[in-house]
Formats: sequence, C-alpha cells, structure tokens
Amino acid sequence: MKKVWRHLLVVFVMCIVSSFCFVTTAAAETYSGTIEGGFTWTLDSGTGVLTISGEGTIGDYIGISPYDYYTFSDYAKLIKHVVFSDGITEVSMEPMTHLEVQTFTLGKDIHEFRGGSCHEKFIVDARNPYFAVYDNSLYSKNFDTLYMVPYGKEVWKLHDNLKDLEAGRPVLAYEISPSNQTYTVYDDVLYSKDLVTLYSVPSRKQGFKFPEETRVIESGALSNTYGMPAIIIPEGVTTWKDGAFSDPGVAVLPNSMVEFEPPEVVSHEDVTILQRDTFVIFSTENKAAAEFFGDIPQAISVSPELHQLYASGKAKGWQTVNGHTYYFDASGFPGGNWGRGGWQEIEGYWYYFDPDTYILQTGFQRINGKAYYLGTTGAREHDKWKLINGDWYYLNSYGAGVVKIWLKSGGKWYFMQADGSMAKSRWVEWYHKWYYVGSDGAMYANRWIKSSGKWYYLGADGMMYTNRYTPDGYWVNADGVWVP
Repeated sequence: MKKVWRHLLVVFVMCIVSSFCFVTTAAAETYSGTIEGGFTWTLDSGTGVLTISGEGTIGDYIGISPYDYYTFSDYAKLIKHVVFSDGITEVSMEPMTHLEVQTFTLGKDIHEFRGGSCHEKFIVDARNPYFAVYDNSLYSKNFDTLYMVPYGKEVWKLHDNLKDLEAGRPVLAYEISPSNQTYTVYDDVLYSKDLVTLYSVPSRKQGFKFPEETRVIESGALSNTYGMPAIIIPEGVTTWKDGAFSDPGVAVLPNSMVEFEPPEVVSHEDVTILQRDTFVIFSTENKAAAEFFGDIPQAISVSPELHQLYASGKAKGWQTVNGHTYYFDASGFPGGNWGRGGWQEIEGYWYYFDPDTYILQTGFQRINGKAYYLGTTGAREHDKWKLINGDWYYLNSYGAGVVKIWLKSGGKWYFMQADGSMAKSRWVEWYHKWYYVGSDGAMYANRWIKSSGKWYYLGADGMMYTNRYTPDGYWVNADGVWVP
C-alpha cells in the first residue's frame, strides 16, 4: 500500500511540475521584427534578451524618434539584455538610449559602439579585436581607452593600461593602481600622473584641494560638481579646456588662467561655452578671460578687491573690504540674484547691490527712476516719511517714493511730484484744476492767497475758484483772479 501511495505522490508532483513548465512556456513569447538597413531582431520575453542580427552599420536616423524606426521599442519594458550578433560593425546612439538595459553584448565584428550605456555590465566576444571588458566596463582591446561604464557603477576601478578616459563621469570614487603611468588620484579627484592636469571630480564632493602642480582643467573635469560650493581655482592654473565646467554652480578663475580652448568659438552664437546655470567669476584684470567669455551672461567680471575675497576663501555671507560691503549667497554669487546684483532679500530685509561692482548701496538712491532710501545697514526703508537733502519723500510698502499723487497724512493733503519729492510753496495743476500748497507742503483750503501780485480764492476742497463769487462776496474771473 505504501508503494502505491509513493507512486501516486510521484505522479502528482510530476503533474504539478509539468503544469508549471507549461504555464511558463506559454507565458514566454518570442517577438520579432526588422530594422531599416536589412537588420532583424528577436525578443525572448521570458529571458528579456533582444538579439539583433545583420551586417554593417545600424544607422543614426538623426531627428527621427527611435520609436518610429525600431519596432522593438514597443516591448521596451521587456528588454533586459541586448545582443549584437556577428556581422554588425557599428552601432549608433539612437537605438538604445531610450531603453533600460542591464547588459550589452558586442559581437566579434563591432568596431564602433555609440549605443549608450547599460546598468550592469558589458560583454564582448573574445574574438573581437577592437573591444574588451574590465570591471564590467567597455575598454579598447589593449585597455588603454575607457569608453563606457555601466550607469549603476559608483566606484570606477581603472585598468593599469588606461591612457584615455572617454567615458562620461557620473562617479563617486576612482580606484587606480600606482602602476598606472597616466592617471593618479589626489583628494579623491582624478589627475594626470604628474598632477598637472585635472581630469575629473567625483560627484557629491563638497569641495576638494588642488595640488600645487596643477595647470590644466581638462574638458568635462568639473561636470559632476552640482551642489558643490563655489569652486576656487587657485593661482598657477593656466589652462581651461573647452567644456571644462558644465554643471550648475560657480567656478572662480585665477588671474593666471590665460589659455582658453578653443578661443575661436567665442563669437559663434550657436556654440555654448557655458550652460544656462553654469557661472564663472574672474577679475577685471584677467583680460584673456574677458575676451574669451565676452558678454555671456553667466560670465561675471568682478573688481580685483572682490576677486581677492574669493581667492582668500572669504566669499561667504557679509564681508567688508576697504569700506565696501559685499554679500555672497550660499552658492557663492556676489550680491545674490545669480550674480546680477540689484535687489536682494536677505533675512527678511531688502538690499540693493550695484550691478557692476556688487557693492552694497546705502542712503538716498534713484533706481530705475524711483527714489529709495537705504539705511546705514543698507536695508530698504518703507511705509514712512523721509527727509532727504531738504526734501520730504513718502516711501510706500515697497520702499519707493510715491509720485504724481495727492497724499493725505495727519488730516492734511500733500502733493508728491514726479521725482517723488513733496511739492512746497507752489501751484499744482490736477485734472485741469488748480491747487496751492504752502511752505510745509500742505494744501491750502478756504482762504485767499496772493500770488504774483494777484489774489485767488481756494475753496473747501482746495480747488481754485473761477468765474464765480467767493463765500465772502467777491468775484473771480476765468483765470481765478479777483476783479475789484
């Protein structure tokens, strides 16, 4: 009886396994299609392997959406691994950059690969004479050039033979053997072996030290510095390679930096020397920098005095030098406001910094045609009368002197002129009617006044009488003059 039960149990288990295999097999489907240029593809949805076959170059199709050309894009979420079969010689950027691929496998004939990176590793056919893999990254066959590193790789272990770093640099740290003759690491930053050239600053660093030997900032060296305080490049560094700094932030250039590559592109409107949120600061004494960056808004030229504050590491918060007061925001911009100066709110108060010198302004100022008064600390005053150089102004809630308006204060009416100052001892024309204000600026009402030897009467609302009798029985003509 026991043997019978054992046989029944075995049969039952086999049925369960068979059913599972059947379901799995039924669930896994194979899709296929073609790509322009005579290429075909197949996708095993069970393994997520996309295999592309054919001969020659998989084209760029610049300007055309990859979704329109590569029909496997319809199954993008299923694709985990991509295999380029033997016969394919070149792969452009477009086919793969929109996919979340774990691995790329390159066949023996590929000699140029611009298919983007993957998230885990590259695999290369051992017969391929052009590429090889080290630490899951794509190298040239002799490991002297690093082309691509998987996206998820935060620490890059560099091959001892490496001489040319072409891969992008979203990296947290580098590992490199002392036997490498081209590169070395100093304060976690990648330099040339002799420390003369800075090649790459890892992401998320909050500052780093420059060795005294450094002279060159290589292209892309400062492309992972988002969130870092202002980068102060020390005196002695002479050369700025094209595209050296591309992340949002601030870099302060020394006066010794006089070589900029390539200088001929400065006048070309279609060439981007600095990205929109990437700023450089340099002294007005650095003529080479001024010539190279021209009038690019992100290039900020400052006085030698202000530049020295940066060089000394004191460009933080409020600073006073030679009687001039400056303010540096958390990103290192002088006067805040992305280095444009002007109005800046700091801890609930408004200040004004000269747009050219970034010096804090105080006292009476005319800004964009309006009158303001900035106190001894530079804070803008508001909602008050202010006596300035013998004239009275009324500063509104924004601190600007009100203009061309009657203002009631203390039960009396005052007229504020076009320049913001209060009118005194004069006639005021308002909507084709005439009024008069005395020496204290207050509007006259219910009284006679003598002006230029003639008498006029001002009613209860302050308006001058014309062509009528006054309350005390006298006639005034069309000009408001009393006619005896």
